[in-house]
Amino acid sequence: HIPLAWPGAVLPTSGLLGLADGQRCGGAEASGIPGGPAAGRDDFEWPDFVVMGGARALCWCSTEPRAGVSATCSWPETFGLQLGVLDVVGPFPRQIFSCAVGVACRVAPLKGHQLANGYGLLFTNRTACGDDETEDSIEVSAMPGENCGSYFGGCASLWPASLLDSVPDADYRLCWCGAGACNVTSDFAIGVGKLRVTRGPRPLVSRAVDPTPEL
Repeated sequence: HIPLAWPGAVLPTSGLLGLADGQRCGGAEASGIPGGPAAGRDDFEWPDFVVMGGARALCWCSTEPRAGVSATCSWPETFGLQLGVLDVVGPFPRQIFSCAVGVACRVAPLKGHQLANGYGLLFTNRTACGDDETEDSIEVSAMPGENCGSYFGGCASLWPASLLDSVPDADYRLCWCGAGACNVTSDFAIGVGKLRVTRGPRPLVSRAVDPTPEL
C-alpha cells in the first residue's frame, strides 16, 4: 500500500506506479509483482507480491489523455519519473549452503536487506517456494532466525541434528518467511537459493559458497 502526496496546487492525476529492480528508474522492472504496476491517483496498492529484499525505486507513468490522445505506459520507457524508494525487507536470492545428514546444521550468514531476528527458513523438495504440500513433499523448518545484529556472524538459522536424521541426501530449495507469519509451509514463499544435504561429516556452521543460478 503506497499513498502518494500531491502538492497543494496540483490536482491528482491518474497513473501507474511501478517498482524498479534497482534504486533508479529506467532499468529493469522488479520481478514477482502480480499484474505489474499498480493503478491509482493518490493511493496505490499491490496484491501480495514475491519480491526479493533490497531498496527499489518507485517509478510513475501518467495515464491521463493529453490533447485527446490516450496515454500509453510501457516499462521502462515511460516510467522515468522517480517518486521515491521502497525498502523491501527480505533475503537476497541465489544463496547456497551445505549440511550433512544427521548433523546439526547452522546456516550463516543469510544475506539480505534489513533482516531481523525471528524470520523463518525451511528447505523443501517442492518445485517452488509457496507451493502447497503433496504426499511426497519434504519440508523441514529451522528454528527462528537469530544473530542478525551481529556484524561478524550475521543472520543464522539452526536445524538440530534430530531434524536431519532421516532426510535423504539431495539438493533442496531454501524458502524464507518474514517474522511472525510462518505458520504453514505456504507462508515460506520467498526463494533464497539452495541447501545441499550430503552424507558424511561436515562443519557445524554452513558457509555460503559462490552463487549459481537458482533452482
